[in-house]
Amino acid sequence: MTLGEKIKTIRSMKGYSQEYVAEKIGISHSTFSKIEQNKIEANWSRMNDIAKVLEVSISELDSFGEKNVFNMSGNTNNGLIMGNVVMGSLDMSLLLNRILKLENELESIKEKLATIST
Repeated sequence: MTLGEKIKTIRSMKGYSQEYVAEKIGISHSTFSKIEQNKIEANWSRMNDIAKVLEVSISELDSFGEKNVFNMSGNTNNGLIMGNVVMGSLDMSLLLNRILKLENELESIKEKLATIST
């Protein structure tokens, strides 16, 4: 998995758009897209900014995939099987984080609907 693919996967798991991440790190959507496509390399400072927005460390970003996602033929001792991949601890943490955010958003929507209907 290339670094761009790792960034794209983590960004997607977080539910963030390319535009959102690009805006947060102060670059154009086009430039960020090229980073994800491995058309341009991001310098260390830029990678640090991307990792911060994605709420992972540089080392987690760098090792994502090789360390945490395995084929079904790989080691499944410490992972959660989802479809044909095994999710490792980092992946499960990202998934749980996203679920918690969605639950909070759902509660907020429910509260707004309750005030509208009364």
